[in-house]
Amino acid sequence: FIEDTEEPSSTLAPVTADPFLLNDAIEALLSYSLIARDPHVQTLSVHRLIQVVVRNSLSAKTRRHWMQRAIDIIEAALPESLERANWPTFERLLPHALICVTWIKQAAFTTTEAFRLVKQAGLYLNARASYRDAESLLRHVLVLCEQRLGIDHLDTAIYRNALAMNAVNQGKYSQAEPLLVSVLVLSEQQLGAMHPETIQRRNTLVELYRVQGKFAEAEPLLEKMCIPREDLVKDDIPHMINSLTNLALLYWDQLKFDKVGSLRERALVLYEHLPPETDHLHQAIILTNLAMLFLNQGEDTQAETFFQRTFAIVEELFATNHIFTAISLNNLAELYSIQGKDDEAELVYQQALALCKRLSGVDHPHTALCLNNLAGFFVRQGKLTKAEPLYHQALTIREQRLEPMHPDVAQSLNNLAVVFMHQGKYIEAEPLLERMCTIFEYQYGSQHFYTALCFNNLAELYHMQGKFAKAELLHRRVLDLYERPLGNKHPYTILSRDILTRFIESWRRFTEGEPSSLSPQMLIIREQQWGPIIEARIRALTTWLCFI
Repeated sequence: FIEDTEEPSSTLAPVTADPFLLNDAIEALLSYSLIARDPHVQTLSVHRLIQVVVRNSLSAKTRRHWMQRAIDIIEAALPESLERANWPTFERLLPHALICVTWIKQAAFTTTEAFRLVKQAGLYLNARASYRDAESLLRHVLVLCEQRLGIDHLDTAIYRNALAMNAVNQGKYSQAEPLLVSVLVLSEQQLGAMHPETIQRRNTLVELYRVQGKFAEAEPLLEKMCIPREDLVKDDIPHMINSLTNLALLYWDQLKFDKVGSLRERALVLYEHLPPETDHLHQAIILTNLAMLFLNQGEDTQAETFFQRTFAIVEELFATNHIFTAISLNNLAELYSIQGKDDEAELVYQQALALCKRLSGVDHPHTALCLNNLAGFFVRQGKLTKAEPLYHQALTIREQRLEPMHPDVAQSLNNLAVVFMHQGKYIEAEPLLERMCTIFEYQYGSQHFYTALCFNNLAELYHMQGKFAKAELLHRRVLDLYERPLGNKHPYTILSRDILTRFIESWRRFTEGEPSSLSPQMLIIREQQWGPIIEARIRALTTWLCFI
C-alpha cells in the first residue's frame, strides 16, 4: 500500500514492539524472495507485481484497513520541521507519501494522520519550490481542514493563506487574490483590525496588490493603518512603523516621490521608540524597509547602516541556515555595487549565491534571483561573457519553476536581451523583449506605466536595428504611459521626453546622411522584488537592466 520504491525499514519500527521479531519476519520474507533488503541504506523493497496481487486479493474492508495502516506509518515517519536538515528524509519518504495521498483521496480518509500527511507533503514540496506539485496537495489540505473545522475557523485560514502563497509564487495572482481577501476578512472579524496577525494578513494582501500594480486597491488598506493615533501604545509601534514604511515604498513604486519623505520621517521618529523586546525578525523587516527608503532616495550611507543592522540580526537568529541570511547578503551586495565597492560587492554576491544553492537548491527561484544579481554586477563591469551564462541559468530556473507569465520570467528575458544588445546580437534579443512585453501587458495591462519599462528597451532595440518607424512609435507610447498618470513635469516623463527628442534628432541626422552622435547608454534600474513574495516579507533588491 506504499510506493514500490525502496522503503526505509525504520518506518516499520512503530508497528513492532521487538526489533528482533521484526528482523525474523523480514528474514522469512527474504527466504521466499518476496522482498529485497539493502542493509547499507536500511531499506526494503517489494516488487510492484506482488503489491498488485496482494491488494487485489483483499476485500474492500481489509484493503481500507491496510490503507489506513500505511498512512499511519508514513505519517509517523515524516519530520515535523521543514528545515533543510530534514529534506533528505522528506525526499526519501515522498514517493510513499504521495501514494498514500492517492489512498486518502480515493477512500476519503479524514483522520488526523491523513490530514497531517497531506499537509507535510504539500508544505515540503512548497518549501522545495515544487509549486505545481504542491498545489494539489495544499488544495486537499484546505478541503480536509474545512471539513474538520469549518470554513470560518482560524486554522482553516492558515491553510487558505498557504494555498494563496503557493499561487503567488507561481505568478497566479488572480487565484491568490480572493483567497487572501477572504483570509483578511476572517482575521478582521475574529481577531480585530489591529491584531498582529490581521496586520500581517493585510500587509500580505497589499504586497500582492503591489506586484500586480493595483495601487488603487492597495493604498486604502495602508492609509487607514497610517492615520496618526494619540492612543498608540508601545506594542503597536512596530506595526505602525511597518505600515508607514510599506506605504512609503508603495508610493515610491507609483513614482509619487513627494509623498515618501513625510512617511519616512514619521517611521524614523517611531523607530527611536521601538520597544527593545520587539521580535527580532520584525525588527529586521522594519530595518530592511527603512534601508530601502534611504537607498531609493540616494542616501547610501544611511541605507548601509540599516542593511548592516538587518544582517547582524538575521545572522544572529539564523546564522547561515536560513534563506533570510542570503537575502540580507544580497541586499548588502547590491548596495556595495551602487557605491562602487566592487571587490566587496562581488565577494558578498558570491556568498549569497552559495548560501542560496546550499539552502534552497541549485534550481530554486531564490537561487535564480542571486544569479540574476551577480550577472547584473558583471554587466555593470562590462564582463558580458561572465554575465550571459548566469542569466541563462536564471531564466532556465524561472521557466521551469514559475508560470510562463510570471514577472520574474520577464525580468530574466529582459536582462538576457540587454546583454545580447550589448553584444550586437539583435536577432537573439528581439524575441526575448517581445515576449517580456507580452508578460507585462498580461500582468499590468497595456496602459500601466510599469509596461513602459519594457517598451523602452524594445524601442531601443528597434533603433539599433534601424527600424526607426517602429522605434518612434514605441518611444511615443512610453512617453504617453508616463505623462498621463504622472503629469508632464514628473522626472520620468521628462526623461522619456528627452529620450524621444534625442531619438528624433538621431533619426534626422541619419536620414540626412550626417553621422549620429547618439549611442544608447545603459541605466541599471533597481526595484524592489516584484515577485515571488517572501513569506516573512524581508524584501530583496533585484537588478533590472534598461537601455536609454
